[in-house]
Amino acid sequence: MRKNAKDKRPKYIFVEALCGILAVAFCVYLLRSLLIFGDTTFQHDVYAWGLPIFHFFAESIANGHYPLWNPFSHGGEPFYTLIVSVRLLEPIALLTAYLGHFIVDDTVVLFSWTIFLQLLITAFGVYIVLRPLTANIFVRLSLMPVLLFSSFMLASFHQDGILYQFVWAPYVAYFLTRIIYYKDTRWSNWLMLAAVTGMNWQSYFFSGTWIFILFFLLAILLFKRDLLFALLKSEKLRKV
Repeated sequence: MRKNAKDKRPKYIFVEALCGILAVAFCVYLLRSLLIFGDTTFQHDVYAWGLPIFHFFAESIANGHYPLWNPFSHGGEPFYTLIVSVRLLEPIALLTAYLGHFIVDDTVVLFSWTIFLQLLITAFGVYIVLRPLTANIFVRLSLMPVLLFSSFMLASFHQDGILYQFVWAPYVAYFLTRIIYYKDTRWSNWLMLAAVTGMNWQSYFFSGTWIFILFFLLAILLFKRDLLFALLKSEKLRKV
């Protein structure tokens, strides 16, 4: 019986991947007016800050230079603050701005692509956190479609503040659970935890993820402190 279960596992992984791909394709189809034709549903700060900053950033990248200086504000000033405010130091923004201009010359479309890809990253992060907790294959197959059509996915095309605050939070949760709950204290998990946590420091939107970390560790301390004590007493940690 156990052998049969192992034999079916690769098939389940294939079905999960296929279900996720179909969900993403259907999501792209529903958002085609934004991702293909350049329509927008953005509001308030996105129009005042996010879209104009990204336009200057993407045009500069397309012309072969990184915009470390903004000549259009106050007669010229360093551009660092505005870049980090809308997470333009992240690889996904850089790749979208650089590779996207070979496909389309509309920076509004590129801006929507950037948000959509960041949302996919967030959804996949939540998926890998919840997947080990779902024993039923039908529940597991429903995870990605539910995440792709959840409120944080749709709301980010109006206001992107929630996205910028929590885009890396699922990966912080993933590596924290790997280390504390699953007791996997390999260096790779510690380094990846540091990397995804550090990604939040490029923007003042770091507060969302750090508040999440605070409540996560507080919950461990109150309800699962044995896991924390076991981590502190682990032989691997003592050797550090």
